[in-house]
Amino acid sequence: SVIDASGPTPCCSRPRSKMSVRPKITSCPVEGLTNVTKPSITIYRPAKEKDTGAAMLICPGGGYHNLWWQLEGEEVAAWLNSIGVTGILLKYRLPRRPDDAKGEYPAPRPLQDAQRAVSLVRSKAREWGIDPQRIGMVGFSAGGHLAIATATSFDEAVQRELGEGRPQVAHDG
Repeated sequence: SVIDASGPTPCCSRPRSKMSVRPKITSCPVEGLTNVTKPSITIYRPAKEKDTGAAMLICPGGGYHNLWWQLEGEEVAAWLNSIGVTGILLKYRLPRRPDDAKGEYPAPRPLQDAQRAVSLVRSKAREWGIDPQRIGMVGFSAGGHLAIATATSFDEAVQRELGEGRPQVAHDG
């Protein structure tokens, strides 16, 4: 599913959820999402006067067990918006499922979700005001691994119905 956000909601103003919590290292509590069964993307757009047409898919880390949503997702989207880049936060499926091959990283489902997200963003780019040649990925920890795997495993793409599933650039933060 696609969620269009007008901008990152400060994490401290949101109601507490049933998320796991790790030590507070920013001004907000750092919470992790887990047991994600339905992937989605949330779009955070910059102010119109700053918009460069570039977009970055953001893959939060969490060891493929959690997604550190605020620190490695919403805060990154806010920073990207400040420099005129659309931040697209990917909620990918995790943790690993019993039927996943042992020792295979990333597991097939997160890789499928990331490839599909790139394909979806590229297919909707013009409609969403994004330059289809300026779509990248950034990720942190396991999310960084996923971003790099998406950029380098494009020949093995399992989700091809929407087109090219490879970003123009990928960075492991």
